Amino acid sequence: MLRIGRISFIHNDPAFYYLEKGRLNDVLIKSATPRELLELLLREELDFAPISSIALHEHRDKLTPVPALAVHSEGPARSALLIARKDQPEVLGDGEKIAITNYTETSAGMLRVLLRKKNINADFIQSKFTSAKQLLQEAPYALVIGNEALATFDDYGQKIFDLGEEWGSITQQPAVFALSAIRFGLLEHSETVDRIVRLVRESLEFGYANLGQIIKNTAEWSRMSPDLLAEYFVSLRLDYTERAAKGYEYLVNMLDSNSHNL
Repeated sequence: MLRIGRISFIHNDPAFYYLEKGRLNDVLIKSATPRELLELLLREELDFAPISSIALHEHRDKLTPVPALAVHSEGPARSALLIARKDQPEVLGDGEKIAITNYTETSAGMLRVLLRKKNINADFIQSKFTSAKQLLQEAPYALVIGNEALATFDDYGQKIFDLGEEWGSITQQPAVFALSAIRFGLLEHSETVDRIVRLVRESLEFGYANLGQIIKNTAEWSRMSPDLLAEYFVSLRLDYTERAAKGYEYLVNMLDSNSHNL
């Protein structure tokens, strides 16, 4: 049995629709948050999963990337946003508090780097909440990610900037939020690894070739606008490209440096 993990956010739908609907007898798909997928990989309860870029780097003694998926954007990511309450300035100032959902590691790390580049000192508050409304009850500003970032919050909040767009503008590199990874132990079974990578890549190719079908399916269960999903699936990419791989290397090399110079 091939145990394959997928991120339980809308953006992973194009990559896993075919595999989930195909019901291959020897493939089990597990949907979970990036943090949960990491834990499942480390406990050897999964063979493959896309996980946070920072988490992959931190556990590089146990996990290794494979060229199947890369969650990245060259501009607006649309699902990684710094937002503020309606009564706050549209520009983040020194000493402000930012609520951060515990779903994210990479987005939070990127935000820290960007704020340091802007010479802004902010106080990050780790929160158990995920929705924009709940996060903004804990702090005047919040980093909201995933499906929650796609939801409308115009009644109580405002966007400060899109993390993917800001990252690209400052670094001239893609924002690489997650990469597909396997356990090192699985490398001993190269045929298994090759099959997993091939299946996921084929499933992603099907998804992009049949994006209208994916959008319709996702819109039905998520109740999100098909027009919004069409824009989202184009702006946040899942293909594992050479540029995405270099963007990941750039990110981790920068985070490894104490200076965070860009």
